[in-house]
Amino acid sequence: MQSNRYITLIKEEIATLEEADKNHRKAYFRMRCASLVLSHRGYTIAAIAKFYQVRTHTVRAWMDSWEGKGLTGLQIASGRGRKAAIQLSDTVLVEQIEQELQLNPQCLVQVSGQITQSTGLCLSKDQLKRFIKKS
Repeated sequence: MQSNRYITLIKEEIATLEEADKNHRKAYFRMRCASLVLSHRGYTIAAIAKFYQVRTHTVRAWMDSWEGKGLTGLQIASGRGRKAAIQLSDTVLVEQIEQELQLNPQCLVQVSGQITQSTGLCLSKDQLKRFIKKS
């Protein structure tokens, strides 16, 4: 394990990371920026991990992301999380849902039952609500 690994920063990078630590709207991003500055100042990976209550592996991953991609590497990658049950690109399904919603706009349970019956895709009332908000 590389517990004695440190990040070496130049003045501009320190200023950028400190500015992001103070002003960025996302707490996870501020924490990652601050951890890199702490590493530059001589704090060990174990100390940083303990301070932020994360695993040492996580701190190393932040360092790797910084070294590989710079400031953008500290962002959470897009495409994470559960994918939507209804893809807007599936025009046939979208049209079918819209037709069912026109027939029964007040009863989403009935619409989800009809869609499940005709397509085999099991949709809940909440999934339909999210689809309606999204489209």
